[in-house]
Amino acid sequence: MLNTLAGVSIHDGSSPARSGAGEIDRESNDDADFGFGHSVGTAEAVEICDGIIDLLAVFFNVSGRQLRSSKRTSKPVSRIRQIGMYVAHVTLGLKMSAVGAGFGRDKSTVVHACHTIEDMRDDEDFNVIVSRVEHLVTIAFSLNCRSEQRNA
Repeated sequence: MLNTLAGVSIHDGSSPARSGAGEIDRESNDDADFGFGHSVGTAEAVEICDGIIDLLAVFFNVSGRQLRSSKRTSKPVSRIRQIGMYVAHVTLGLKMSAVGAGFGRDKSTVVHACHTIEDMRDDEDFNVIVSRVEHLVTIAFSLNCRSEQRNA
């Protein structure tokens, strides 16, 4: 079932998940190198996750405070946070433990989020939303890396 949040369709997860998860690397213990020429340690990954949260807040018109909350939140806010965790790990290649630290969650929560989002991408509308977020984050962080390289 789809819900609309700020003009964007969000799947509420009411349909059963398919068996078998997507290609998600649970064992990645190395610092991430997401194609922009440098490795990312945990401290920088936390900063990157903070930037992703800010982008999600604007894109989905939700409060950054809600996305950063360590308490349980409504299903739409939780789903948006899960998208952010998925994009941080899959698109930017950050370690799950670092993503968990950046979002104020455990690594096991990031594993669950990545599997949930991967399963939900079977829905065409939801896949379009996640693809747009992936594209936005990729552009935002490639511009950030270029700016840092010029200043170095």
